[in-house]
Amino acid sequence: MCPSCSVSLSYHKKAGRLKCHHCGYETPAPDVCPNCSGTRVAPFGVGSEKVEEAVAAEFPGVKVGRLDRDIAQKRGALEETLAVFRSGGTQVLVGTQMVAKGLDFPNVTLVGVIAADISLNMPDYRASERTFQLLSQVAGRAGRGQKAGEVVIQTLNPSNVAIDRATHHDYEGFYRHILEERRDALYTPFCTLVNVVFAGENRNEVEAAADLVRKALREVPEGTHVLGPVNCPLERLNGLWRVHILLKLMDERDIGGLLPLLQNPNSKTVTLTVDVNPYSMQ
Repeated sequence: MCPSCSVSLSYHKKAGRLKCHHCGYETPAPDVCPNCSGTRVAPFGVGSEKVEEAVAAEFPGVKVGRLDRDIAQKRGALEETLAVFRSGGTQVLVGTQMVAKGLDFPNVTLVGVIAADISLNMPDYRASERTFQLLSQVAGRAGRGQKAGEVVIQTLNPSNVAIDRATHHDYEGFYRHILEERRDALYTPFCTLVNVVFAGENRNEVEAAADLVRKALREVPEGTHVLGPVNCPLERLNGLWRVHILLKLMDERDIGGLLPLLQNPNSKTVTLTVDVNPYSMQ
């Protein structure tokens, strides 16, 4: 975790370093776990296709369906996959987050969440909130009919507040914890966040534009925190390099006075986007 931002650091394999995309803090990626001194430290992840194959191999007599972005992009495939599962043509449905929301199958008695830490460790201060929401939603897919339901969550960090409170259906406990965490780290609702994103095809020009705006932000209202510029978590998107500056304002009315300082010096090659209280920091 970043010592200043209460968000997880992102692993940069090429550089072998962990970085915070909010304040710029970075540290070498550890070879030894700082908590338990274990040496089996490695990034991990698994796709829905691999899970589908593993389930089919483990239960050879069971028909397995899959629902993810690749399937959903095919015309009619989404409706067909759900219809077959609802009718019992498939007994197991493997999918991404899209299977967690709004589906009502009375015969579903078991829900499994694989690698819950993936969403938990996104470099965004809302990661815990989104993980708690997702786990609560997917848990609601089991036991919707006459039969009782069971939910199994795979995680490397079962004591994390999002996972622990979700398993206890403790909405109020989670809310109180996250509220205190955001108070300490100064995130919404205890400040107004302004995310200023610079994007362009030329990385040097994007970084230069961000540096010039950062210099202009030396004269900011008292109590305003300016973090960055640093690379966005998705530092290159659709062929564009992306850098951002994050402002934390104690008074929302200060936004008007800051806007004149947020002028794009390279407007022909670099776009500048101002997002107030952004839903996502990606």
